[in-house]
Amino acid sequence: MPVNVQRSRVELNALEAEMKGWTGPNPPGADVWQHKMFVLIEEILDPKDALAIRLGSVHWEDAARFRTNKEKVEGIIKSLRWHLDRLSPATDPFSDATVDPDLWAHVRGLIEAGDWEKVAREAAVFVETKLRQWASVPSTVTGSVDVFKKAITTTPGLGGFVLGKDGQASEQGGWQQLAVGFALALRNPSGHQVKNRIDAKRYALGVLGIASLLLTEVRHEYGDPPKP
Repeated sequence: MPVNVQRSRVELNALEAEMKGWTGPNPPGADVWQHKMFVLIEEILDPKDALAIRLGSVHWEDAARFRTNKEKVEGIIKSLRWHLDRLSPATDPFSDATVDPDLWAHVRGLIEAGDWEKVAREAAVFVETKLRQWASVPSTVTGSVDVFKKAITTTPGLGGFVLGKDGQASEQGGWQQLAVGFALALRNPSGHQVKNRIDAKRYALGVLGIASLLLTEVRHEYGDPPKP
């Protein structure tokens, strides 16, 4: 089975943080912690790998070797992280190479945490905020739909962005309809109970993709930062 690199990295980081908080022998939950580490090694490498053997020699009740054991485990975690880095593709499916860089920086932590409802919500809020800022939509315009209509327009000279500006009117109208449709269908993902969907991750990344597309096209046609 392929290794889920993103999930494994998040779990490894959490286990490392927990272990670093231990200050003496017999820390609470050490048995469960050790079991989780063995599971990670098995998923990433092999249950008989040398790292698993090294981990098996660690006994947290040994007060005399407590500091040495922590250093040994830190080395095991470092080795596991190296293996995970080698498994990562050259370009992750979702990264600042494939998603608008500012948007990616905004949601990256949420994606790594697997908080898909917040990914969808924050992606939608971010694109609306950016478009309002870039197109200088006045604060008196409050509704999401109206903000998108003002920011992505089909009429030049009104302060918004005409996407496909060198193309036909149908293309320009298509971009505005996409933006307005995004606001109508996706702007309030909490109302869709994303966290209760079995396809929450796919849904959230779809929202992220559309948000990134709108930002990318505005930057492409109007510079960075964009100016109407």
